[in-house]
This record gives sequence, C-alpha cells and structure tokens, in this order.
Amino acid sequence: MRTSGRVRFGGCVLDPARGRLSAPDGTGTVLRAKTLSVLMLLLENAGRAVSQDEILDNVWPDVTVSPGSVTQCMSELRQAMGPEAEVFLKTLPRRGYMLAATPEQEAASPGPFAAVSQAGAAPDTKLAPQEAPSASEGPRRGLGPVEGAPVLAVLPFRNSAMPGADLMAEGIVEDIVHILAGMREPAVISTNSTRRFRNQDDLDLPELADRLGANYLVTGNVRQRGETTQIAVELTEARQGLVVWSRVMEVPETSLFAAQADIAASIANALVPWLNQAEFRATRRQVPEHLSAYHLLLRARSLMFEPGLDAFQQAGLLLDRAVERDPDYAPIYAAMIDWRSYKIFQGWSVDREADSRAMEEAARAALARDPFHARALAMFGHNRTIAERRYDEALSLLDRAVAAGPNDAEALMWTVPTLAFVGRSVQAIERAERAIKLSPQDPHLFRYEHFLSIAHYAAGNYEYAAELGMSSYARNPKYLSNLRITIGSLSGQGRLEEARSLVKQLLTLQPDVQVEQLVRVSPFRYPDRREHHGRLLRLAGVPG
Repeated sequence: MRTSGRVRFGGCVLDPARGRLSAPDGTGTVLRAKTLSVLMLLLENAGRAVSQDEILDNVWPDVTVSPGSVTQCMSELRQAMGPEAEVFLKTLPRRGYMLAATPEQEAASPGPFAAVSQAGAAPDTKLAPQEAPSASEGPRRGLGPVEGAPVLAVLPFRNSAMPGADLMAEGIVEDIVHILAGMREPAVISTNSTRRFRNQDDLDLPELADRLGANYLVTGNVRQRGETTQIAVELTEARQGLVVWSRVMEVPETSLFAAQADIAASIANALVPWLNQAEFRATRRQVPEHLSAYHLLLRARSLMFEPGLDAFQQAGLLLDRAVERDPDYAPIYAAMIDWRSYKIFQGWSVDREADSRAMEEAARAALARDPFHARALAMFGHNRTIAERRYDEALSLLDRAVAAGPNDAEALMWTVPTLAFVGRSVQAIERAERAIKLSPQDPHLFRYEHFLSIAHYAAGNYEYAAELGMSSYARNPKYLSNLRITIGSLSGQGRLEEARSLVKQLLTLQPDVQVEQLVRVSPFRYPDRREHHGRLLRLAGVPG
C-alpha cells in the first residue's frame, strides 16, 4: 500500500506524507522513518503474519541490524496507537507480527510526499517516545531512540514488605524511569504503559516484553528482613530470559521512604553500564559495516581507553561512522567531545587548536540536537575550563548540566575538576563522592577516582589525592592526566621515591613533557596555584 493518501485502520489514521500516526483519541505521533516503513509493510500485509526476517529484509535491506531494531519499532507503534494496539497489533510467538485490521485508503493529503522531521511537527503532535517540548523550549531533535538501541521497561516492583510500601515501590520505579529518560540511553518505556502489569504475575517475561516491545526488563521485589527492608532488583534480557545484572540493597526501615530517591538513582546508574555491556557482547563479532549507530557508539567507547594510540584512533573512526548512520543522535556527539578531550590531554594532538575547535563543534552539535543533554553540557563546561580557562561560562554550563541530570553519575563527575580548579574544593569532593556512590562499578571508575583526586589535590589533601591517584593508576596506568596529579600529590607529601617511579612512566608515555608547558596550560584559576603545581612536579623530577 505505497500511497500518499491517508489510511484508516482500527480507529487509527496514518498520514504517510507527513509520517504522522493518529491514535483513536486524536493524539498524533510523528514516526521515525524506519518505524513508518514497518507500519507500511504491516498495512500491505494486513491480516497475515509478517515474520521478523521479512521485516528485516524489507526495512533494512542493505544493513545487518539486531532483531532489537524490529522490537523497538513495534514498541513505538504500540505507544503511538495507544490502547488500540492491544487489539489490532498482534505478536504471534515464533511467527512474527500481524496487523489485525482492515486498512481503508483516503484521498492523498496535501503537502510533499515525505515524512516531516520532528522539528517540523505540527503543534498538536507529540514527539515519540519522549514528551514534546514546551513552546518556550523550541524544537528539540534527536530525542527519539536511535536505530538499533535497546528498549527497556521497568516493571512495577512487588511488595512483600509492609502495608504502605506499595507507594514507596511505585515511587522508586517512577524515579528510575525519570532518571533513565534523562540519560537518553537506553530508550525507556513510560510507567503509564507498565503500571497495568502490577498484579499480572502469571505472564512470563518474554511474553510480557513482547507486549511492551522491550528488549530488557527490570524487575524488583521489596521484602521485610528484621528491622531492614531488602530491595532486590534484576535486569533481564527479555528474549532468552537471561539475568544480565542483579543487586540487593538493604535499607533501615526508619529511613526507607527518605531514601527512595537515592535508591532509584543508584539502581538507574548501575544498570545502564551492564545493559550496554550486554549489547556490546551480543554484537562484538559483527563487522562495523553491519552495526547500527548505537552499537558503533558502544564499540567506540570500549576502544577509547584501551592501551595504545591505535585503539583510540579506531574509536574515532567508529564515531564518524556512527554519525553517518544517525546524524541526529546527540550521545554520539557527546562521545566525540570526550574523544577530542582525551586526545588533547593525552598529548596525542598534533594540532591542539584544531582539535579544540572540533571538540567545541561536537559539543554544539550535541546540544543543538538535545539542549538538555546533561553529559554533553557537563563535558562542554569541563572543556571550557581545561582548554580555555573560561571559568564563568564553564560554571554556567555545569549548573545547567546538574539541573538537567541531578542523578546522572557521569554528568556529576564531569563537573568536579572545574569546581576544584576554581577553588570550590569542598563542593568538588562532595560531587565526586556522590558520583562514585551512584555508580561504584562504572567501567570508567579510574576517571571518577582521578577527578576526586584532583579535588583533594586542589584542597591540599595530598594523602587522599595520592591514594585515589594510585588506585586510578592501577586501573589505567596510561592515563596521563592522572599520572601528573598523582606525581604532584606524592611530591607534596615528600614521597619522592614513589613520585619518581611514576615520572619514569610519564616520560615513557610522553617523552617531550616539560613542566613549563604543563604550567602554561594548567587549568587552575589562580597563577600561584599553577606555579605551586609546577614546583611539586619539578621536585619529583619532571624535566623543564
């Protein structure tokens, strides 16, 4: 049914020319191009099962993507259709999907035969699957799930604890979804869609995931254990029912309700890295040409901090490919900020000014697509300090980042160095400790420890700074920024022999390093603090 005319089915109306699907209640959603293609294929084959392979062959004819791409499209269609999806959009186990409605074609609608972008949607149209921006915010692009990215559903937690804990458990679930939505990855299904499964324990997880259009499910149980309440959480890969991650938290009964927000934040920050690792493992044998933008991003992140320049350069090439696949996905540009920053401060840049400009372009590209991307705001602010010492602008960006993602551990972590360098060490220490508490098993914990080390170093707490620096060094011995701060911390304590052993490692990795140059580009706000840092490095044996 390749047509530009409107199509009615099951109380819904599709306008292919605009890519807009209206639910029976009149709510309109502008569909992504791939989701629109899936719906058109189902309309052409209304009344019969369309297998997953057939969908992949028709919608992604020249690209190999995971079955999760189909699941994601189905999830978006169900959300756009509203409650009618339960009746008309059928999942047939081991057979595929079927549209159980008879389509009726209308005359062609005015306008060009092309789906409008989200930025050009009509005022009454919502942007799936996120909420539309307010009129004061203006259009926001890149907020929908990127092609190939997993979809996550957080199911209502079961309460076996005490009367009244149902409200607390529901609040935790809502807070988790809110935090995940702010992180932008993975795509997370609204609690409005999952709340109805609160008392349906007879459904198995694969069936439930199919109905929700989710690749991963989060389940939880609240139990009473003496004077404490135990909250057990699991992240499950839906298709095979495999547990990817689990955690048990014990909270004193007296502080249970007060700790609700912290519990939710801790769960949200912990499960995302595990979900990403599961997705990375599932596609690690695929060649880059067959990877989606999301999976290219995961692979680039995994290579970025591998030992050696070759792996780092490969990460940059993968990010370029990811942009080609989906130029509107803000997290890719955020990763580019990180890549450029790391390149500059590892001493790998042959043109620092050009890389600094490229880093700023990546930041502006990320924020043009998502003005409220907390991590992009925080990384942009961090590099305003590190690269140019534009402290006031940096602090403004960091304030916006914390407002956008107050419980995003990575966003909080990126605010720490600037606070330390401008003299707000106490706040920097508090911010870093909270980031580590929220994500204690983060795959980049070496950087969290390094940033907390910077905060203590700036405060003159050399013992703590050195302890954290050595821990970071054990996790990543080639992280030059950490080497320099740790050398200064050991020198400040008079532990010169230990400091000099790290200087040897520094000179191996950066043979041309000079204290004079390090002081010249040091991000400390006050000149006397830069000079003091230089004296400590010279005392340890760093040349120049």
